[in-house]
Amino acid sequence: MSLTSNYLRNRISEYNKEELLDRCMELLQDQHNNVTFPIWSLLILIKWSSQFAGMKAKLKELTDKRFWTVFDGIVKLNDSHLSSFFDGNKSFKAFYVLYNQQFYLQSNSSVEDFSV
Repeated sequence: MSLTSNYLRNRISEYNKEELLDRCMELLQDQHNNVTFPIWSLLILIKWSSQFAGMKAKLKELTDKRFWTVFDGIVKLNDSHLSSFFDGNKSFKAFYVLYNQQFYLQSNSSVEDFSV
């Protein structure tokens, strides 16, 4: 089954917003402690959690497995989205996306960067 952004957003809508955002903040703190993962994917999950989480009438419990399934789905979606530009002879656009997502974010981020 190929993952789409709509599928992932529907999965996110099944979970409590605060639980999802708490897990995301835990990951940010882990990154501060030199645990690496694709930060761009985490930022997408934070954005989509803010917008779509908790929309279903009956919410599911957010287990570790469910959280990592959603997070890994976003990582795979990002990879497949980017590789689609290479397949369609739009390599300039692919490198533009990479530049905006990767090189700009090479500096370290910490939880304080996201505090209000």
